[in-house]
Amino acid sequence: MQITEVQRTLPGDAADGQSRYLEAIVSEIVICCLYLPNGNPYPGPKFDYKLSWVKRLKRRAGQLLKMELPVILIGDFNIIPTADDVYKPERWENDALFRVEVRKAFRS
Repeated sequence: MQITEVQRTLPGDAADGQSRYLEAIVSEIVICCLYLPNGNPYPGPKFDYKLSWVKRLKRRAGQLLKMELPVILIGDFNIIPTADDVYKPERWENDALFRVEVRKAFRS
């Protein structure tokens, strides 16, 4: 089995020093392991960083799909996609994991 490391940072922000992304090709499958930023507290710079990170991930995913190889995005997305995914969703309304902006970005 051949493993080729592609990168250890998510492209799009040269100043981003947080190692939250690892991309490798394993047996002709692109595997991206990520830890999406938590984003709390909302509102604030950590939340803004989270939304920016999701946009960068979406841009990279589009590039990966053009490679015409199978792609797997795995890891901790730190997003609660729907109200069905959490107990008492009303308690999470102002948490960065459940904010409407984050859920919308996740679906896109």
